[in-house]
Amino acid sequence: MNKQLFSNNATSLLASALGVAATQLVVTTGEGVLFQTPIANDFELITVTDGTAIEIIKCTGRSGDVLTIVRAQENTTAATFALGSTVYAGVTKNTLELLQLATARIETNLLDVILTDGASVLVGDTGNVLGSDINDIAL
Repeated sequence: MNKQLFSNNATSLLASALGVAATQLVVTTGEGVLFQTPIANDFELITVTDGTAIEIIKCTGRSGDVLTIVRAQENTTAATFALGSTVYAGVTKNTLELLQLATARIETNLLDVILTDGASVLVGDTGNVLGSDINDIAL
């Protein structure tokens, strides 16, 4: 399963220029640790910008300050970026739209929350008890 990873306020600069066909990017020495280290099919979305061009990139791996990348995500175009361009892990439009869809699915599948003796029991749309803890529910 592909799992999107997130970093809080991870921001760095390109330590070398990034060509259109590049499959790796290098951030400022010592700042790679600010970004996630995806394994298997996990990924983190990062954005690169020079103040004019903006590209959303999928980071599929990281070793130190070198990020393995897949270019041109979410309808952006692979671009050339100069040394010193900004690299950051930010929330994207598509990520938020997927969150909205997941939330709508949960709302659709959960008919009611029944309180018994102060404990919550989650009931599905067919009347079956799904669990007493959100972590117990497989949607």
